Amino acid sequence: MSTSSAGPQATIQEGYEPIPGYRVESLLGRGGFGEVWKCEAPGGLKKAIKFVYGAMDQDRATRELKSLNRIKGVQHPFLLTLERFEFVEGRLVIVTELADGSMEDEFTQRRARGSCGIPREQLLSSLSDAADALDYLHQRHGLLHLDVKPGNLLVLGGHVKVADFGLLKDLKELECSIVGGLTPVYAPPELFDGRPSLHSDQYSLAVMYQEMLTGVRPFSGRTIAQLATQHVHAAPNLTPLMPSDRPIIARALEKNPDRRFRSCCEFITALSQSGERSQRVSSDRVGGPIGGYDHRGSDTAVGQFPGLIGGPGAKVADLPSLEVDSKLVNHKRDINIGLKHAMVIALGGTGLDCLDKLHRLMAQPMESMPLVVHGLVIDTDADMLHRISEMPLGESSSTIHSLYVPLRKPQEYREIQGERLRSISRRWVFNVPRSGNTEGMRPLGRLALVDNGQKVSQVIGNFVSRYCQANGENPPAVYVVGSLDGGTSSGMIFDVVHLLRHWLDQKGLEHAKVFPLLATRALAPTNSQSLAGHNAACALGEMRHLIRIANGYPGDSAVNWPSVPAARSPLNDAYLIASGRDDLSVPSPPDTIAEYIWLDSVFAGELLEAARESDGEQRLEDLASASLRSTGIVRLAFQGTIEETLHAPLVALRLASQWCGDEYLSDQAIDSYFMQLVPDDRFECESVMRSCLGNWSDDLDERLMAMRSWFGTLSSEVLADPKSFNGALTKLADKTLGRVADRDRISMWNAVRHEILNELAHRRISLQSAVVVVDRLCNLVREAQASVESYSKIETVFPSAGQSPTADEMIALSERWLWRSACQIAGHTYAELMVAITATKARLEQRQTAIRRCVDGLTTSLNAQNAPRWEAMSESWQLRAEAALRRLNGRTAPSMLLAPLLQREDEAAHGVLSQLLEDATSIVKLMKLAEEDAIASGAGACVTASEAGIPQWREASGNEATTVASVTNSDASTHDTLAENQPMKDSSSAGDLPGNKGNGIDYRQVALEAVKAVRPQLLDCGGSQRMLLLIGNEAECKRWEPVVREAHTGSLTTILVAGIAPTLVCEAQKIKLSDVRSRVISTLGGREDVLGRLHSRCDVVWS
Repeated sequence: MSTSSAGPQATIQEGYEPIPGYRVESLLGRGGFGEVWKCEAPGGLKKAIKFVYGAMDQDRATRELKSLNRIKGVQHPFLLTLERFEFVEGRLVIVTELADGSMEDEFTQRRARGSCGIPREQLLSSLSDAADALDYLHQRHGLLHLDVKPGNLLVLGGHVKVADFGLLKDLKELECSIVGGLTPVYAPPELFDGRPSLHSDQYSLAVMYQEMLTGVRPFSGRTIAQLATQHVHAAPNLTPLMPSDRPIIARALEKNPDRRFRSCCEFITALSQSGERSQRVSSDRVGGPIGGYDHRGSDTAVGQFPGLIGGPGAKVADLPSLEVDSKLVNHKRDINIGLKHAMVIALGGTGLDCLDKLHRLMAQPMESMPLVVHGLVIDTDADMLHRISEMPLGESSSTIHSLYVPLRKPQEYREIQGERLRSISRRWVFNVPRSGNTEGMRPLGRLALVDNGQKVSQVIGNFVSRYCQANGENPPAVYVVGSLDGGTSSGMIFDVVHLLRHWLDQKGLEHAKVFPLLATRALAPTNSQSLAGHNAACALGEMRHLIRIANGYPGDSAVNWPSVPAARSPLNDAYLIASGRDDLSVPSPPDTIAEYIWLDSVFAGELLEAARESDGEQRLEDLASASLRSTGIVRLAFQGTIEETLHAPLVALRLASQWCGDEYLSDQAIDSYFMQLVPDDRFECESVMRSCLGNWSDDLDERLMAMRSWFGTLSSEVLADPKSFNGALTKLADKTLGRVADRDRISMWNAVRHEILNELAHRRISLQSAVVVVDRLCNLVREAQASVESYSKIETVFPSAGQSPTADEMIALSERWLWRSACQIAGHTYAELMVAITATKARLEQRQTAIRRCVDGLTTSLNAQNAPRWEAMSESWQLRAEAALRRLNGRTAPSMLLAPLLQREDEAAHGVLSQLLEDATSIVKLMKLAEEDAIASGAGACVTASEAGIPQWREASGNEATTVASVTNSDASTHDTLAENQPMKDSSSAGDLPGNKGNGIDYRQVALEAVKAVRPQLLDCGGSQRMLLLIGNEAECKRWEPVVREAHTGSLTTILVAGIAPTLVCEAQKIKLSDVRSRVISTLGGREDVLGRLHSRCDVVWS
């Protein structure tokens, strides 16, 4: 480089010759840092010449000169060739080869012709050249370009060359200030902190790829401040991209550079291999018409609802009603063409409950089953997985697979080598409960998952592959269901949803959204020691961390689980369904989750997708605020038959009463039950000691004789050395004592437990009887344990060296030592038994309490309305009802009575009640009990909405009736029949005006109750809501829409969906996660000290 004298700078114009032989011809471009001209070089060659603004002693020119000195020795086919550079008249002049144009020119021309951008194949070819050159700079020379943009990628001879090295930096410079020279549209977030990375140029390429392909940038900011905030804090908008590109671009746009692709070429290769697997999805759906719905809208409103758990009411904004067209949706499509598919991964007991309730909805009699469920259940409890065989799959094509991920014993974990469990705190690894279950502790749920890590990933991958093989690329609805309160689901949920997202992307289902539907009871005021509440609070804190755009899911390299960018995290679409109100009319979370999957998969998927959209653009101040969704669903069901209003509650009450049993039992009855279930003395002290003695007799004289025989086999050297003698005696004990006795006793107890469950299932004993029997066995074991512990305290002091005891003394001491050792083994056996038996007793009492509440609710409700008792029904009805009761017991006992006895978490009482009534109704309808003369007296009766949310009876004249907001999963086909065969009168008919009691139905009261019940409890923390009314036909619409609109003062979207029962849906969103977590912590008395111990992994610094 040469430097000419710094005199007055000449005007750059045609004919100007800054360097001898280089004559300027025409201006090519002008920017903020200089201008580029076409010039003729010696020999008639055409070159480009750049004039950098600023004198040679100014920062701009100095920075450019420093970059040129770095690049001058670097040569690559796709780097623009640098001919020469020098200062002319104090101004930096750079001569390079002349390009045909730039990618910016190509993009501008195509946009002018009406195209959205550059064709994908051509764009990838061009960016491949640029990636090759950038990787060469990075890997061979340790240089970063840091100004990758369309204007700096020049086209020459059909290839792209990287140009303009004004911001070129050396990787050795760990910190540098470059904000003044960067291009904010394409700048990665680390540049705003002055910490460029090896992967910074890859980020710029990703931004440029989306813009050049779709015409829409991933960040929409218009000012430098807006763009800087979005690059650092906001998730990119990737919706303009086709689905197969989204996970790739999301990874390249990770805020953490270390989570991007290893090189630019790897990034471009991933895009090339993704292929054309899906069509581009429009990024703007809000306000657009949605085909297939009839719209009846209203204005936006903002309401204030009182908080149900103390404190002032939180403001809830009503989102505007949806704009839809006037076509009627009909879900009854051809079985092969309109079949819908749902992929459901269920975690733990609550997840299994949700899947079971979904299949009960699918068991409804329909013209054809419109849904196929592909299920996968993951649990640490093998007994819970047995429930899968009891699900009512019927003749559907649905399949359910299971994955058992057991916990090991602590000793086994100590023997595991390597770093497989490095993300789990040692506190949990070495403190697995003796029961082998998580016992509600979420770190143990993740421990089980990670311990089976490769198997888990393989099973989820195969789960997705099976779907793809059977259904090609037809997008399924994808859900992960579970609870934040328990140990299994709460500990596994975050890994599972991201593994599922990874495998969907790998198998070409990038366009399939994953919806985590999570249940919690943690919003209810509870004991400050509640483990479930602490689990939920801790899980919400971890979710908040993972959703933050700078974090994302880190994966777990120890088990080869990949990371997932926050922009692709399914947690962005997570629903949290809370319960806890003391109101049985509100559906339980598993009921709501099953209903939501059913509606979203079969009837109203497109509608619910539109309802999830928020109103307007996201504000910059909300970018760092993680939020949750929630939903509420209530069906508006007509009172139809006597089976639903009288017979079903009576049968359900009878069965629940039999399950509970008499509260007081005679001693004779207790003795009889105990002898039936524990038929021998296997748990008594003498029996256990016989087992523990092994090969030794329980007679003292015989033991002494055997000990004398063994004593005679010892050498004089062993007898003379106390240490050797003790060693020989220990070996004798190990060889002859019954050390498997504890395992045998546990097996025997399991046999007794299964016998108890079997007797309960067949109604041969009640829960009360089972509790009494187990309590007696507990006392027996406790007394025996005290006896063997007293025996084990026998002193056995052997002579020390130098003492000379007689042979008879040594034999007696040895026998006493052996007896004490056997007692210690027996004590350990009884300790294990006590743990197992007391756990079963607690579960029996919990189940009895829940079912007794159900009995009390049904009894109080029916008595208050003067409903006839079971004994008042005719004998012929009772005979038929007994058959219905047997069938109801066979259907419900496995899931409602037995399954909760095999897991730690119990089910809320209203879940038992609603499911019993639902199953009882379907059975009594099937058996046509109403054909008998059911009521002994001739008094009429009617149904009214009760506080418990169940049908109640009261005296009335005529045949007047009213409806309730049903919380159960009603039969959709019933409403189809009602709509098709029994059309209702026009709402304007006399005596049937909306809000009046036309045909005995108080629509206004029903609507008020339904609007109250449908509101998600999470809205107590604020947020936004959108209310939807789904109606099956015009007649029902005329009846229900006016009164629902009156009850709900905000906006309402009414939709006609053929075949659906009248249903009210509330879609809630923008509920701040931090507010929900604070509310949960407040119910725990504000105690946060426990939360740190319940984190699912120790290798993440949770923020």
